[in-house]
Amino acid sequence: MRIFTLIILLAANVASAQYIHSHNDYKQANPFTEAYANNAYSIEADIFLQDGELYVAHELGEIDKSKTLTKLYLEPLLNIDYFSRIQLLIDIKTDAKTTLNVLLEELKKYPKLISNNQIRFVISGNRPAPNEYHLYPDYILFDHQSLDDIAEADYKKIGLFSFPFYKYSLWKGADFIEDKEAQKLTKTIQFVHDLGYEIRFWGTPDTPIAWRTFQQLRVDYINTDKPKACNTFLNMYK
Repeated sequence: MRIFTLIILLAANVASAQYIHSHNDYKQANPFTEAYANNAYSIEADIFLQDGELYVAHELGEIDKSKTLTKLYLEPLLNIDYFSRIQLLIDIKTDAKTTLNVLLEELKKYPKLISNNQIRFVISGNRPAPNEYHLYPDYILFDHQSLDDIAEADYKKIGLFSFPFYKYSLWKGADFIEDKEAQKLTKTIQFVHDLGYEIRFWGTPDTPIAWRTFQQLRVDYINTDKPKACNTFLNMYK
């Protein structure tokens, strides 16, 4: 069976606060700006610590000394109107604690940002152990990626849950998702929502039918490398 019937049943209960997540946003022609202009209020930046500086890149060998976290993301955050909550998902690629300590020192230079309740700084990638989340300031949250160790983490420090899509489905987003796979996704989505958290999947299909399906399945952060196209398409269903 196809998912038509399940989608229809869920459509009436789509979460009101869903966000476009600009995956690997730094690869866009205009990092941050394009995503923000297209209502992508969750923006992802991979960072490497090198010589005391935080660089934004996907791989160590791709580091461009002109592309720092501060220049590409922190400074632009100072110059926007906060009509909606915005989340900067910072994916740490180097040592978790060392990099995070440097990040904290950098963020302290921007009291306007860290005191703004409309801005969420969420740490992904290399992170401290869940039982150490509480050691970090209130403005730092964590992207939790397991349902097995929730009890070890301070629940107030979990910003969202993120899971690899391939563990739930091999769907490519070219046709309707099968009921069995949709039900598996729905079970996890509902479980996370019942805990009071938001959810994201990474490595998802990046097609219009996939965006619409994730919207209807009540995925809180719709992962995309195409924020403009995704926003234009999903606006048709508002």
